[in-house]
Amino acid sequence: MRSILVAVCILVCCATGTAQAAGARIALVIGNSNYTAITSLKNPARDAQMIRRTLRDKLGFEVIYAENASKAKLERAVARYGARLASAGPDVVAVFYYAGHAVQSGGENFLLPVDVTVRREAELVLRSVRAEDVLRQMQGAQVTAKIVILDACRDNPLGARFRMESSTGLGDIALGNSEFIIGYAATAGLSAEDGTGRNSPYAIALVNHLATPNKEISEILRLVRSDVAASTQGRQLPEARTTLLRALYLNGGPTPEVRVAAQGAAQTSPKTPPGKRTY
Repeated sequence: MRSILVAVCILVCCATGTAQAAGARIALVIGNSNYTAITSLKNPARDAQMIRRTLRDKLGFEVIYAENASKAKLERAVARYGARLASAGPDVVAVFYYAGHAVQSGGENFLLPVDVTVRREAELVLRSVRAEDVLRQMQGAQVTAKIVILDACRDNPLGARFRMESSTGLGDIALGNSEFIIGYAATAGLSAEDGTGRNSPYAIALVNHLATPNKEISEILRLVRSDVAASTQGRQLPEARTTLLRALYLNGGPTPEVRVAAQGAAQTSPKTPPGKRTY
């Protein structure tokens, strides 16, 4: 059973309505495998290591990393991430990747540290870390590009041993008015597979496509979904949600053909007369 997290957003305005990175690139990567009181997981720590290498070595990110994190260690990593984002100046590109167990309760999503022990659902707020609190760290700084990737199950990882009122795992995160892109490893109510090798199907697909040159992020996540569906024979279907206002590129930018098409669309789009308001 798997649990995680992606949200990306990059901002540099241009006439074609695309976005590219201009400032610092900072990521928080967490992989939790060695759970003590609930089912341990084989691959999240190795998946996180692989994602860290891709972000750092291929895409130039500064990576804050935590592996098999207790609640205290997880909180320290999130606090360090928030402080680093706040000190990085404008035009920051922020990525958060989480692999491990996660669960939804009371409309909130909780990332489960490896030392989590809960007897009642109400204890989750005391013994885990809210996923939404990580997003708040990204919103509170001068971050213009926000990527969240949750490599987590979206069923209940605590299983029959622990009755959940909602009986669901990781839920959709409310994005509000901020520009985010969030990738989920699995469709709501389904498990994210660990895979038969050293890494999960979702992490493998991410690494295969994340640094592809001149590829927009939404297209990258579509390719990831296709790869995972094929490698699991349709048992696992990743999802993505976005509130981006522009095309987003992590490596390079739009090809000349895409740029020409975007310029043509902009020139033929209807103009709003002066004094008129659109909604």
